Amino acid sequence: MVNYPERLDRTFAALVDPTRRAILARLEREDSASVSELARPFAIKLPAVMKHLDVLDAAGLITRSKVGRTVTVRLSPEPMREAADWLRRYERFWSASLDRLASYVESKEIEMREKNPLTSLTLTRRIRARPAIVFDALTTPEGIACWWGPDDGPVLLAETDLRVGGRFRVRFRMLDGSEHESSGEYLEVVRPERLAMSWRWTGGEEDPGESLVEIELRAIAEGTELTFTHSRLANEETRRSHEEGWNGALDKLERHFLASANGGRHDQA
Repeated sequence: MVNYPERLDRTFAALVDPTRRAILARLEREDSASVSELARPFAIKLPAVMKHLDVLDAAGLITRSKVGRTVTVRLSPEPMREAADWLRRYERFWSASLDRLASYVESKEIEMREKNPLTSLTLTRRIRARPAIVFDALTTPEGIACWWGPDDGPVLLAETDLRVGGRFRVRFRMLDGSEHESSGEYLEVVRPERLAMSWRWTGGEEDPGESLVEIELRAIAEGTELTFTHSRLANEETRRSHEEGWNGALDKLERHFLASANGGRHDQA
């Protein structure tokens, strides 16, 4: 007869392996399954699955019955109940410890926010173009060249790989002669409605950390309502600097499409 400590050892040893845990999870959902059905999702051969079943059987976690050539496997929950009862003995200790850990982490987060309060800005524009056209202006090198940067200085380089996980890089020159470069990774690409990307300045002079840019586009009667949010900025001074820069850039974007719309009307006339 197997004693209680040995049953626990066998139960926990059986649960260590992810394949065996997946088999138990399926039996919990489906009540019973044949060996071939249990083996189907795994990229291992049937003999290897049988070895896993032998371990689960030895631990008392499953039962097997054979009718004809079909072996049916069922879950046997008693060893799991014993393991859960054993773990519950230590629940009070772990609950208290985790509560103390959560309080510590929360206090440290509050302390860090007080020392380095991350800030954000949100800007809204109404653009005289359809969302799909505005989206292209935000994401293609030729579109970016028309509006990127806080003043009328040129865009020197624009590279985009428009997919989740793809990267972008833009370098521009301001009218005072200074050059600035930013880059990041596309986190969300939902054409033509939403764009989210990480943001970091090369060299880190403008802002030493990584921040987040999110752009929402909504169709309206006159074209597109653009909502631009730049968050996770290091401090209020950085926020003000970026707000000034993005206002200048979005003003250029708005003027670009306004000029295009007026040009189209003149051509029709």
